[in-house]
Amino acid sequence: MPETNSESQASSSSNQSWVRALPDPEEWAGLLTGDDSLSMHSGLVVLQPGGDCGWHCTEANEEMIICLGGSGELGSEGLPRLPLAHGQYAYNPPHTRHCVFNTSDQPMRYIYIVAPTGDDGT
Repeated sequence: MPETNSESQASSSSNQSWVRALPDPEEWAGLLTGDDSLSMHSGLVVLQPGGDCGWHCTEANEEMIICLGGSGELGSEGLPRLPLAHGQYAYNPPHTRHCVFNTSDQPMRYIYIVAPTGDDGT
């Protein structure tokens, strides 16, 4: 995909707007990282059939997951797994241990967006 004018001017600055093409990673690629945002970070994940992202907690941050392709389940500690498929999105509250599982026979692609809630003093 050719670079657009806005991509060429996207010098990792959170004080101006920009547009970028989504990467096509085999496993993971950062989207909002470093100086790209004042407080959010995000990435694109590709889980192969039977794979998972690993149990983790985003501490005082909340997380949104947007499923771009494939299907699987969202597990939150102590709760039944929830189905998650292409065209759906999910939410994980702060201080919640969770994991995304690909339960299908196709790759599962999703974007996660993590943002602070301010309940940690920030």
